[in-house]
Amino acid sequence: MRGGWQYGGLSGDFNPLHLWNGYAKKLGYARAFLHPQRVLGHCLARLPQADGEGAVGLDTWLKGPVFYGAEVTLRHAQDDGGAVFALHVEGDVRPAIVGRLSCQPATTGHDLRKEEPCRN
Repeated sequence: MRGGWQYGGLSGDFNPLHLWNGYAKKLGYARAFLHPQRVLGHCLARLPQADGEGAVGLDTWLKGPVFYGAEVTLRHAQDDGGAVFALHVEGDVRPAIVGRLSCQPATTGHDLRKEEPCRN
């Protein structure tokens, strides 16, 4: 769980769920688990990178923990709009993390420094 301390030092997130098995067990988990943001970063690093410029969108759903030392499988598919991916832990058919990375073409002529009203 050394990685939990290192990531905690980087992010400021020292949640005991990611550091101590005993604490995680008291809350109903089998043992301590990785910070989801760290796992997500590893997933994104292994996806095909978009070419060109433009906005990138990321939607993710955290479905379950990824325990330290667990064997994981990343499945992904790519289409014109980006990539969808799912991270499976220890062969479980239910993914622990599901996401969609989308790419939109760059737009021109919009000044982000101007305040514009937001309408719902």
